[in-house]
Amino acid sequence: MKVGAVFCDYDGTLARMDTSRELSRVPDELIGTLTRIAAHVPVAIVTMKDFDFIHTRVPFANGWACVGGLEVRLADGRIFRSRVRIQESILEDIQRRLPPGFTVETKRGIDGELLGLCVDWRFGTAPHDDFIQGLLRELRSRNLYVRYAPPEPFIDALAGRPNEGTAVRTLAQLLGVKGSLVYIGDSVSDNPAFDEADLGICVLHGQELLPITSRAAVQQYELHPFLTSLLLNELEIPDDAWFFLRK
Repeated sequence: MKVGAVFCDYDGTLARMDTSRELSRVPDELIGTLTRIAAHVPVAIVTMKDFDFIHTRVPFANGWACVGGLEVRLADGRIFRSRVRIQESILEDIQRRLPPGFTVETKRGIDGELLGLCVDWRFGTAPHDDFIQGLLRELRSRNLYVRYAPPEPFIDALAGRPNEGTAVRTLAQLLGVKGSLVYIGDSVSDNPAFDEADLGICVLHGQELLPITSRAAVQQYELHPFLTSLLLNELEIPDDAWFFLRK
């Protein structure tokens, strides 16, 4: 299979999940290899992060689908965005009701409009289920699209419904992808993107693989060797590639 583009998720795929937002980074070796790949074919990021957070961390990218595709940006400056937004008063209300140990990450568009928020307790005490259920009801009552997949220690609440599959398709069209598209992710949220790609690869870091629809998987420590092998093989993936754990 001749690879014509490499699209990636960020959290849990290129960057580790078990670190704070401020310290989140892509390892230098991955940045170097993806930069070299981007010299040959389009490389893009599909993420729940906003552009202000993501673009400096993945400088090799030709395009970014931010906040689950609610805003798409290209390296040439083109921007495609939805018209949905969250009222600032909703953010203030949610922040007031959260106990210590919770953080709220905001996700904003080009004009500062609030596209989403993430309620995160990964570095605090795990809340009781009744508190989580109450918070989910509160977020949904504000007409927000809510994404929560326990045991993940966070809840995403967005102004509109994200669709990583549509984001992949949009980026592929805008970037003029020719050849097979590889999508690399790590969770069930990536399933629409895995299904849209010619080859979906799940990065394993201890999560349950069964509900994930990727055709192949690599351990997190195998991701860099896999990408390096792409370069060495001139972006060809053999059918019997040793670095795949076939499902």
